[in-house]
Amino acid sequence: MSSPPRAPASLVLGTVQFGLDYGVSNTGGQVSDAAAHEILELAESAGVVRLDTAAAYGRSETVLARLLQESSRLRVITKAPRLGPDSTATVIRKARESAALFGPERLDAILLHAAADLAGSEGEALWAALKQLKMEGLVRRIGFSAYADDRPLDLARRFSPDIVQIAASVFDQRLVADGQIRGIGELGVEVHVRSIFLQGLAFMTPGNLPPGLSAASGLLDRWGQDLERAQTTPAQACLDFALGLEGAARIVIGVTSPTELAEILALVSAPSPALDYARFAHDDPGILDPWRW
Repeated sequence: MSSPPRAPASLVLGTVQFGLDYGVSNTGGQVSDAAAHEILELAESAGVVRLDTAAAYGRSETVLARLLQESSRLRVITKAPRLGPDSTATVIRKARESAALFGPERLDAILLHAAADLAGSEGEALWAALKQLKMEGLVRRIGFSAYADDRPLDLARRFSPDIVQIAASVFDQRLVADGQIRGIGELGVEVHVRSIFLQGLAFMTPGNLPPGLSAASGLLDRWGQDLERAQTTPAQACLDFALGLEGAARIVIGVTSPTELAEILALVSAPSPALDYARFAHDDPGILDPWRW
């Protein structure tokens, strides 16, 4: 079982910032349409082939649908909304709206935004409805997005998705340590790793943490010291860790400017820094799960 190739094609460009002010360290706010257009052009010219979005990401879907040119090779992976108070019929209706927005030539995959919905009472019906979209030719592939607590390997064995998107980072190594990333990959499922910068936490210092994340100060202090000794950056270390994950196929990265994307593209083939990533593995869900912040 291999890790992602160290090439731009292994990257999936996350576009949540195209529709929302997103990320704990993001001080620039939502990306403008002009900047989004530049980011997409740079991504495509560099060899990135897939974009990640979701119905829940504000204007992201509509911005992408408007900016993508007919000749573009970029393909979209979107996520249907969480079940929440909505019924399965409502979730699938919104998934069909996303499919209609992009069209079958543009839309690569639809994922369920919350894997926990599959474990609930409507899980079987929800998955059957998603499979129906695939059978109708509205989308090529289907899957789900998961956190560590969702037991994604068990769900992958049960539902046989095409894609599983999971959260993992140099700080959140839970699905690495218990072998779930490798196990999902061994099933023939394409594993996409997201949140590799933990929504920007990796770029912060103990001195600029918001009050709710003060418990991460010790971790960030150790992180900063080791990065300085290794003469590397948070971006390079986080990307190197993710690209080395056995069983992963693609890495989802989000940016707020063309400059940020150019920096990440340059790091894809950079030498690995001299870091012991095991030193940064944390076990506090209050730090590792952004939905708890």
